Amino acid sequence: MNPYTNFLNLLQGLLQLEKFPAMTALSKLILDQIALHEDIGKPLTVREMIGFDQIASPATLHKHLASLRASGYVTARSEGRDNRTKYLVLTSLGHAYINTLSKAIVQAGAT
Repeated sequence: MNPYTNFLNLLQGLLQLEKFPAMTALSKLILDQIALHEDIGKPLTVREMIGFDQIASPATLHKHLASLRASGYVTARSEGRDNRTKYLVLTSLGHAYINTLSKAIVQAGAT
């Protein structure tokens, strides 16, 4: 298939994302960072995420992170006895979003 047809297949797959709660572009970028770190087995802490000042100011990052948590994409959990450090992890909704996007990309590349 030609590149345009591949693009149309990708677009069709991306339309499946409409069933998920809406996110801003910055929230998607934050979700991507959380997914990347979780995938390599090193979940981001809230402190590390807020420290990504090259993406946005700490206050803005915190606002979007709170929105992702409220929408159900991400949760913060502590490990062991230390409740001070909170790790950001995808919820089942967050994983479903990433998986839907991944399937769309694979489908577009396979045709």
